[in-house]
Amino acid sequence: MIKQKFKLDNKMALNDVIKDARLKGNLKQEDAAKLVGVTVQTYSKWENGKTEPKASQIAKLSEILSVSTHEICTGIKSEKLELIEFMKMVSEISRGTSDFELKMAIWESVDDDYRFIDNLRNYSSIPDRYLMAEQNTEMQRYEAEKENTPDLYNERLEMLKDVQSQQEEEEFVQGLDGQSRAAYENRTNK
Repeated sequence: MIKQKFKLDNKMALNDVIKDARLKGNLKQEDAAKLVGVTVQTYSKWENGKTEPKASQIAKLSEILSVSTHEICTGIKSEKLELIEFMKMVSEISRGTSDFELKMAIWESVDDDYRFIDNLRNYSSIPDRYLMAEQNTEMQRYEAEKENTPDLYNERLEMLKDVQSQQEEEEFVQGLDGQSRAAYENRTNK
C-alpha cells in the first residue's frame, strides 16, 4: 500500500514562493518587476517580506512565474505528477475509499470545478443525451417543488434554465432561412 509520500504541511511564506519561482525561471528581480509593472524596489520588498502584492499583481505573478495563485497565497506547493504515477496512486488509494470520499477529495483539490466537470464530461462514456435527461428530470422536480414553494430558489438550476433557454433560441435562429432570421433578429433587437 502506498503511504503518504507528500507532506502537505510544508508551507512557504509568500515572499519565499515568488523568490523560489523567479529563481527557477532564471529571472532577475528587474525582469520580474518589469513584467508585473512595478518598480524593482516594490518587487524587492515583496521578496524580502516587507510588503505583499495586491490581488491583481498576484495574478500577474502567477502567470509570469508559472506558479498558481493558490500556491502564492497559501504557500502550499502544487505538484503535478506524471499521468501514470497519478493513475497508479489513485487506483491504489481509492480501493479503500467510498465513492463519496473520492468525490470529496476531488472537490477539495480541484481549483476550477466547471473545468473539471467539462473534462469529466469529455472523458465520459455516457452520451450527453443521458446526462441531459438526468438534468431535465432534476429540473422538472425543481419546477414542481417551486410551484408548492414559491420562495424556493436554486441558483445552479436557475442558471441552467437560462443557458438552456439561450441554447434553444440559438438553435431556433440557426434553423431559420436568411430572410426569416433577419426579420427575427430585427424584431428582437428593438
